[in-house]
Amino acid sequence: MVTYSRGQSGARKRERERLRTTMAATGASVEEIAAEIGHRFRERPRAAFRYAHGMSQQDVADAYNELADTQGTAPMNDKRISSFERWPASPERPSVHVLDVLARIFHTSMNNLLDKDDYDHLPEKDRRLLERESTTPPAPFSLAVTASPSASVNSAPASHWPLRDLSVIPSGQGLSAAIAAIVELAQAIRAWQSAPVFGQPSWVELEALPGIACAQSQSGTLEALGEVVERCPVDRRDFTVLTGTGLSATVMGWLSGAFPLTATQAGRRIDMSMAAGIQQRTAVLRGLDDHLGGGEMLRVVNSDLRAIVGMLRTASYSTTVGQAMYREAAELCRVAGWVSLDSNLQASAQAYWFAGLRAARLADDPALAAVMLAWLSEQEAWLGNGRDALELAQAAYEHGKGHLSPRDETLIHLRAATAHAQLGEHSHRDRKLGEAAQAYGRDGGGEDPPITYWLGPAHLRHHIGWMYLEAGDWNKAVENMEAGMALLEADYIRDRANHLLMLGRAHLGQHEIEQTCAVIKQAMETLDTQVTSPRLASYLGKLRRDLQPYRKVAAVQELEESHPVRQ
Repeated sequence: MVTYSRGQSGARKRERERLRTTMAATGASVEEIAAEIGHRFRERPRAAFRYAHGMSQQDVADAYNELADTQGTAPMNDKRISSFERWPASPERPSVHVLDVLARIFHTSMNNLLDKDDYDHLPEKDRRLLERESTTPPAPFSLAVTASPSASVNSAPASHWPLRDLSVIPSGQGLSAAIAAIVELAQAIRAWQSAPVFGQPSWVELEALPGIACAQSQSGTLEALGEVVERCPVDRRDFTVLTGTGLSATVMGWLSGAFPLTATQAGRRIDMSMAAGIQQRTAVLRGLDDHLGGGEMLRVVNSDLRAIVGMLRTASYSTTVGQAMYREAAELCRVAGWVSLDSNLQASAQAYWFAGLRAARLADDPALAAVMLAWLSEQEAWLGNGRDALELAQAAYEHGKGHLSPRDETLIHLRAATAHAQLGEHSHRDRKLGEAAQAYGRDGGGEDPPITYWLGPAHLRHHIGWMYLEAGDWNKAVENMEAGMALLEADYIRDRANHLLMLGRAHLGQHEIEQTCAVIKQAMETLDTQVTSPRLASYLGKLRRDLQPYRKVAAVQELEESHPVRQ
């Protein structure tokens, strides 16, 4: 059997189209056609399914926007489809909800759009979600695009395609056929409107995030805080993590309109001295997180948050004191969200940050609300949702403008730079990095701000190194990360482990195996003896798996003997 190299583009295209039309004419399924195209032409699965449907990358982008773009912003284009097809060789990884939409377009399962190389590079969370995918793929919302209608895979049984293209109704059938098609269209739209919202695919039975449905009011905020403190500390894998339009609509709804706080008169009186004491306690917990981490830290923070919620429910306070109390509740939500993220509890992290965003709005603290959005942006970037991460970073800057400290602004610019890097938008990435450096230069070296106290030169250099790491510029990544390590204060134990692991990735990219093993040992000693971080443990496991092709190298063998992988 003939196979084709990547360079034979003209011959490849003609032979691929001939194969597609021949197999479709014989009644072959989409999966069979895609498998044969992938095998014979060495195509990645997402590209193979596109070719099996006779679609261009722009056709897929148009279908994606028709299905998923409910706000008219047309987020998908042919370049992003190309990047998704080439990943992990490209920087933009398709998130689970992107795979869900592509599966609907191609009428297949998400697992069919991934191969072993894709799975090896997926975050553990995505792999868990994909394992829960049902065997019956969801029906597509629309698929009216094909390069060759006469031999299209649309010749599959009509039940596979719920909508017809009104433009191909034979003219001789007249008005009755058109009416029947319109009725069919209306029925399909009603079914689509009653389906789960985008970002909550029907193939996973999920429960709404704690607090997500509470009213946008003072009482609703208190109710939301109560829900998160009772439900989030438990690892609830069935919570929905909002993405896409569901995420942006939720956040923008909370940022818009008035959000007043009123004094309460019933119950024991709380004064500013009580609020000041809570503020001091919160500062202690922030510092404790740098050392403890993990589930223990989450229980401590959640306990303090529960106490504040109890006081807000039963005590009386003035508007000023109430704002101070809600501000501390918001800050504890921020810390709890970060600890949840570090513990790989993605849904809990988002629920805490959502509740914290509400509380910050009620406290009339735009800067804290903006920082909350910046952490939500960090999470979306970590999940591979670069476009959502960018929108959240932009919302953070706009909402906090005029209220941000230089370091708050630095953090937000770094979050935007991260999103641009993930999207492959390197000129925008560099611009945001420059704005972050300018903002940090205005800091003046005074007293550390309470929220972004940790953000210093070491973290800036590490972040720049991470950008080069994602771009595959290993030498510049190592240069900046080593400079950041030299500047990092000893108190930031978890950050040191994180920086070491990222440095290890960069050394591995350079094929410097001995250096990679050396920094892995340092990171393992830190994680084993000084700080708990399931997130970093996942990073460590991934890095060690990536070392397996070098398992015959003496340094790797010595690492396996001295630091065996825990089962």
